[in-house]
Formats: sequence, structure tokens, C-alpha cells
Amino acid sequence: MNRPLLRLPFGLLFLVSGVGHFAKTSLFMMMMPPWLPYPKELVLISGAIEITLAVLLFNPKHERAAAWGLFAALIAIFPANIQMYLTAGTAASPLPDMSPFWAAVRLPFQLVLLGWAYALTRPKGPGAPADPRV
Repeated sequence: MNRPLLRLPFGLLFLVSGVGHFAKTSLFMMMMPPWLPYPKELVLISGAIEITLAVLLFNPKHERAAAWGLFAALIAIFPANIQMYLTAGTAASPLPDMSPFWAAVRLPFQLVLLGWAYALTRPKGPGAPADPRV
């Protein structure tokens, strides 16, 4: 597949999500597991990381490093997705209208996003050697 076609929607997804952390901070705070300290700060930091990595992803020179960063970010934010599942359909949910079924469907979708990020970490072009610096 054409790398820009892979990179553009993936980068836009994280750019929009990252901006959402600042525009709807309280919504994202509701996704934070209660055992994590400083939920507001973590929401804002993760939003800044998502925005930064999304912007870097649009630069082919930084694409692979940014994709690795987004891969790591997806792992780091997975507890928030679990928390969203645990509170689905309740007043404690950031999206109280989301059923537990749809919240459960979101969890394996994270594997799709991880695979997408991983695809962008691969060397460019067929037979291209891996860059050991990334």
C-alpha cells in the first residue's frame, strides 16, 4: 500500500484525538483509571504527545520514529480503553450512551491500530534495509 495513504489517516486520527485531549479534557479524564495519579496532567501530556507524534508522522524523515512513538502510546493508553469498557453504560462513562458491547468492540480495535503503527515503522520500499538508528 502507498505509505502516504497509510500515514495520512493515521496521523489525522492522532492529531484529532490529541486536540480532543485539550478541547474535552474532562471527557478524557473520565477514561483515566482511578489508580493513576494526576489524571488531568496525564490527559494533557498524552494529548501533547499524540499531537507531536502525529505532526512528526507527516514528515517522511521522522515517520518511522513517530510511528514507534505512536505504537508505544497505544500501549500506554490501553488502560484508559479498559476503564472505558468497565464504565460503559454507566454515569461514570465518558460516553454514557455507549453500550458495554460497543465498548468491548473498541478493545480489539486497538490491535488494528497497533498493526497500523507497526506497518509505518517498517523500512520504506520493498527490500529496503532496516535503519538501525530508528
